[in-house]
Amino acid sequence: MGPLLFIIYINDLSRHINYFTNVALFADDTSIDDTLILNTEKNYENLNQKVRLTLDCTSKWFKANQLVRNLMKTNIIKFYPSHFLHSQFLTELNSTTISEVPETKFSVMQIDNHFNWKCHIDRIMTKLSTAGFVIRQLFYILNLETLQMVYFAYFHSVVSYGIIFWGKATDSYKVFKL
Repeated sequence: MGPLLFIIYINDLSRHINYFTNVALFADDTSIDDTLILNTEKNYENLNQKVRLTLDCTSKWFKANQLVRNLMKTNIIKFYPSHFLHSQFLTELNSTTISEVPETKFSVMQIDNHFNWKCHIDRIMTKLSTAGFVIRQLFYILNLETLQMVYFAYFHSVVSYGIIFWGKATDSYKVFKL
């Protein structure tokens, strides 16, 4: 299913759970694993109740639309400053425990519960190191125009994606140095 049809198909999900939380939908061709549920509740019990209601409503929506949610890919991430103490968040859906994770993949970015972007930067550093190695190996074989195409496809695209979010992070200098 193409992205536009997918967005049209899933667009009404937010109407079913807007009573409990805010929803931002990011669709790809095959799944809605990148559905973000935003909740700003500060009370742990209220948060737990809203998460359960949201999961129940989305499960009903999935069933009504003949879709299956992959509970193994369902994560809960709670954002908080690194100096705050917090309790681990656990909830259950269809006899499957969904636990809080310290980091998760959202779209193609790796985010953590402190928004310091270290895990994302480490992940793209690996990709960029590989791309740099390939470009260095191709330097003696390809002309400059073809090398530029390789650079923009494998290096620049990785660096520029989401830079508005992670570009001022503490560890971002590593990326720019590379």
